[in-house]
This record gives sequence, structure tokens and C-alpha cells, in this order.
Amino acid sequence: MTISEMIAHNVIRCDLPNMEEEPELYAKVINHQIHTCNFAKCGGPSLPGEQCRKGFPRKFSPSTYEDPETRRFIYRCVHERDQYVVPYHAPTLLAWDAHMNM
Repeated sequence: MTISEMIAHNVIRCDLPNMEEEPELYAKVINHQIHTCNFAKCGGPSLPGEQCRKGFPRKFSPSTYEDPETRRFIYRCVHERDQYVVPYHAPTLLAWDAHMNM
């Protein structure tokens, strides 16, 4: 699949899964995919209303799209709980059980 197809099929994600519907994936996202701001890692924590050097907390967005200026993907973020989730490929995260940044 192309990147766009993987995003459309929710294969590349940037959300906290539902604990009851996807308990194993939820646990792995909590353990490996939550960004924690600190000065050494990202210069954070950032001031209220600002983002750290790594782009957290992520800004709210109703959909995932490629930003034409930065050529980076802006991932769907509609819940506050998703603002610190690092993008991941769910099948790889389930198999690898380690941090990744898609």
C-alpha cells in the first residue's frame, strides 16, 4: 500500500486505541508511543499554547494530510488524549513491541 492508502485504512495511526476494543495495541501504545517532553529530548516541556521541538502536543486536526509547506504529515487528532501519541504502524508495533516513529 502507499502511505496515503495506509493512512486511509488506519494502518498508520497516531491515536490512543480504545482500551476495550484493542487492549493489546492500547497497552503497547501506552508503553512505547507516548511522547514525554523533557529538556534533553525535545527542549520541553513547552509553554502553554506552544509545541516542543518534536511537535508536541500535536495540534487538533479533523483529518490526516500532508502539509505542502513542511512536506510532513499532520495526523488526525480530535481528542486531547491523542496529542502526545507518536505515529505508529499498528501491525509492526504489535509484533515488535518497541518504540517507533512512522
